[in-house]
Amino acid sequence: MVYERNAVHLAEDPEALAEREWNQKNVSSASSLKKNNSFKEAKADRKKRSRGISGSTSKKDGGRFEHGFDSYDDDDLFSEDELEDLKNMKLKDYSSCEDEPASDVERDIAALTRAFHDIIASGEPGSVDVAVKLFVDQEMDLHILHCAVCELVEEDIKETPLLATITKNSSAEYHISVMLAVFLSRLYPDAKANVKDHRRQLVKKELIRGNTSAFVNMLFENALDFIEYETDELQGTTQGCPDEAVDAIVSAMTGDWFDRDFYFEQCKPLEQFHVEVIKKAIVAAIESMEMPVIHRVEKSILAFASFAGESFDCTYRLALARIVANSGELGGTPAWPNVLRVIVAGITESEQLWAYYSGPGRNWKLIPKSTCTIALEPNDDHLKVLDEVPKNNIQLIKQL
Repeated sequence: MVYERNAVHLAEDPEALAEREWNQKNVSSASSLKKNNSFKEAKADRKKRSRGISGSTSKKDGGRFEHGFDSYDDDDLFSEDELEDLKNMKLKDYSSCEDEPASDVERDIAALTRAFHDIIASGEPGSVDVAVKLFVDQEMDLHILHCAVCELVEEDIKETPLLATITKNSSAEYHISVMLAVFLSRLYPDAKANVKDHRRQLVKKELIRGNTSAFVNMLFENALDFIEYETDELQGTTQGCPDEAVDAIVSAMTGDWFDRDFYFEQCKPLEQFHVEVIKKAIVAAIESMEMPVIHRVEKSILAFASFAGESFDCTYRLALARIVANSGELGGTPAWPNVLRVIVAGITESEQLWAYYSGPGRNWKLIPKSTCTIALEPNDDHLKVLDEVPKNNIQLIKQL
């Protein structure tokens, strides 16, 4: 039968056969053209929808129906075990933020910070009644207390109106610890019996506000020690900066015998005055105008950083701010901004400090522009102030 059909086709008129082939070819081309046009039209439609052309579905619903995003619920996306894990994580429901706005916490922190600022500015760290009343009335918690002290320290570093409060006072950190001790003892009459619990809540193992938190931890540790050992500080009695002990540490830093043993025996017990120690050591280097002394102080500060750990960041930045705030004491050294920049550069360029110091950027702006040029002559370690810049081979140390 196949052979017979083929025979019939072969027997057809050549013109009829040619016409049949032409018709088949054109039908195929038309079909192909139609398919191409349909494809192009569909593609154009998709482009219109993606551009949000009026009347398109995606303009009204973002294309989610087209892409099937409306067909899934949370129950479909996660297994039962995964849903249970999510519930156990206790994620914050941001849909309820109107009930508990974050700004309320921020306002509490700001209010308590201002109260603490007024206490330190008054010079009477035992006068905490207003702050205690504020804390109780606003139903604050110990987390807000920790954040408020962090803010008090950070504001001082940022050169704000609080600058003169802590920075100029050589005993400011000690006064903050005294204030916290009195505050906690008034707030909790059984504070001594609960020192361990307060230490767990107030001394943050996780640094919630960067290295500032580590510095504040130290202040709280000292405050809790005052409570635990019932020292005179609980009555608001304060002592001045132990200048003799601080000067002994500064002598070790400028004399190149500051080491680990010296730090833990002589320096560690004076944690509340570490800012003053660093400040006095740098001032001694500036006033000497001697490069060997400057290098020894830089070396000692780097060692200090490795011994003190994370709290050094705030200690160092507060010390720089204190030098600038008390720059009147450096009136006999007109080139002090130049020398201070040399010291800061020598310290912050050391890789050893990277783990403890968050960068010099926040401190350089505090140092005034220099009004003169300092120089080193060959084979001379003494810095000289030049009225004019010479054109010989003197090694100049210009403003950094």
